[in-house]
Amino acid sequence: MSLAKLLNIIIVVLFAIGAALLLLEITTVRQSILDQMSANLETSITALGLVLQGTLLNDDKVLAETIVNAMFDGGFVSSVVLLDPDGQPLFQRVFHSAQQNVPSWLPSLVHMPPVKVEQELTDGWRILGTLTLEGHEGYAYQHLWNAISRTGLALLAGLLVFTLVITWVCNRLLRPLEQVSLQLVQIR
Repeated sequence: MSLAKLLNIIIVVLFAIGAALLLLEITTVRQSILDQMSANLETSITALGLVLQGTLLNDDKVLAETIVNAMFDGGFVSSVVLLDPDGQPLFQRVFHSAQQNVPSWLPSLVHMPPVKVEQELTDGWRILGTLTLEGHEGYAYQHLWNAISRTGLALLAGLLVFTLVITWVCNRLLRPLEQVSLQLVQIR
């Protein structure tokens, strides 16, 4: 096997390892984002539940909607639903936020399941309602794309540097052989 073929095989193997690492990174980051969103939603629903408890006791739906709008407009929450104890909606708010800087093919390639949390709001033994928050998938895809781009660029830069180093080493190692070959040609 020639040195050139061996080096080409090494580069292909390193590229395959890099691709496998990128896939592992995507899976890890995806799960991390989902876990983070879930934790953020849990914290938010607890805080919102405590604040809404007083407004529900006073039957102040306008203040409840104002609090929800102030807390979540433009954030990582895509919808807030508050149901009364009978399951009838007291209010429902959907926040529209466009995904920015995310390629259109990413959602079809990497599935991000919706993250929802639900909590019953109570006053002692009395149920005041059920609050549901859903995470915004645009937020998740934006963070996933940022991680994919950084990791992909780092892997490509590493592959380029490695290829340049191999080329330089080969030229350095083969220079004496070229000189010997030139001398043999001159002798003939």
